[in-house]
Amino acid sequence: MKTYEELTTKISLALQSLSMIVTANLISKLNSMRASGMGNSNIKKILVVDLLSGGRIFGQLKRGVKRISKNGIEEAGNIASYKMFISKDYKEYKWVTVGRNICPDCRIRHGETGDISYFSTIGLPKSGFSVCEGNCNCQLVPVEYKGENLDKPIKYKKATEGRK
Repeated sequence: MKTYEELTTKISLALQSLSMIVTANLISKLNSMRASGMGNSNIKKILVVDLLSGGRIFGQLKRGVKRISKNGIEEAGNIASYKMFISKDYKEYKWVTVGRNICPDCRIRHGETGDISYFSTIGLPKSGFSVCEGNCNCQLVPVEYKGENLDKPIKYKKATEGRK
């Protein structure tokens, strides 16, 4: 189980990594444009359009920050849940598979039970053990929890599906 301090470090490292990737791609794009003979004013125009339209360079930054933020918020929620479960003295947990596109690693874990030590050893949701890595939406819930339809994975639609 992660702590808020570990989560802060994880988010900081993810943002550093993203900034290094975006910077490398930006430098590569600049070098490519200069090598083709493009002048600074045209390069600036292309970069401004990319920035405003969320193109390949700056769109990568925007999507990366969004993903890191979303996953960080979800992981903070998981930490809060685990702390609450521990304070209530729950010992056994059940893996509940959740998502729109459930990865094969998580699908086979649905309904699996164990204590926190067990799940920490085999990989907690969002821990990076699975194909879905930090994008995992699965949850550990106390085995005593009797929610609706927990016998099957919980699939949800994209927020925009079904809108008129």
